[in-house]
Amino acid sequence: PNYFAGKVGIGTNSPAYPFVVKSAGDGIKMDITDGVDANFRVTVNGAVTEVGPSTATLALMAGGSERMRINNSGQFAMNATSFPSDSNLSVKAIASNQGVVFGENAYPTSLGTNGLSIEGGLKVASTLSAVSGVNVPDSSKITLGNNRDLQLYHDGSNSYINEIGTGDLIIKGGNDIVFQDAVGNILANMNQSNSVELYYGGSKKLETTNTGVGIFGALSA
Repeated sequence: PNYFAGKVGIGTNSPAYPFVVKSAGDGIKMDITDGVDANFRVTVNGAVTEVGPSTATLALMAGGSERMRINNSGQFAMNATSFPSDSNLSVKAIASNQGVVFGENAYPTSLGTNGLSIEGGLKVASTLSAVSGVNVPDSSKITLGNNRDLQLYHDGSNSYINEIGTGDLIIKGGNDIVFQDAVGNILANMNQSNSVELYYGGSKKLETTNTGVGIFGALSA
């Protein structure tokens, strides 16, 4: 090594900083062979970078706490010290009442505990699963189709299923299709056997049959 005014240079005779290591092109390699648990650690103002052969993991620490780690399988974890078996990316909120945000302006006022906020779109190539449900704000729409023809939304007062494309809105069911009011009373029942029933106050008043219509009660003109 070369010594210049308290500076040390390896691979250079003009170090600009207290300790400089340079390579002409073959890279820089450091081998630590003192036992199977030997670690290499660099600490800068409390931030620690550590590589341990026993765990084959690169860990980054700040303020004495681990913040990021990458293992030899390419799995990445932030604020989490373990890797889920079915995931390559694990991001955990620091506090129990905080969420995880991707984007500078993505944080909403009601993200909730361990919630996730993404600024911009989210493209999912496979299946998207929501264990605890999906919450969409008023007037924001869930859209389906390449041209977003089918819309599902709530405007703050009413809820809508809206087909805005050139096709029809087709509702299919493996069994009956039933319309109910808020307390569960049947309003209309489209039976799998092709009949349609209309109800009033929980009582059937009209039913279509293969020969016409059945009336239950009085028929007023």
